[in-house]
Amino acid sequence: MGLGGLLDLDGTLESKGGEAEPRATPNYPEPCSSLAVRRRVPLTVDFNTKYNLRKNAGVLNPSALKIGSAIARLNGTYNSAGEPPS
Repeated sequence: MGLGGLLDLDGTLESKGGEAEPRATPNYPEPCSSLAVRRRVPLTVDFNTKYNLRKNAGVLNPSALKIGSAIARLNGTYNSAGEPPS
């Protein structure tokens, strides 16, 4: 299981005061036949996050996962310092 093929990435990464702020749009343009959904449609993830390098934690600002015409809106917080990460 997993993805295979080409991935296009258009993004920026800014770092200031111990925080990294990547903004990107990865695009998996080929048919996604290897996804669990088994659909032959493009996959795009538009994300915007701010990551605190000292605390290993961050905020996912309003972002979107697009599979074909379906869109899932995502936002929240994450912490990779703990076991397991949250």
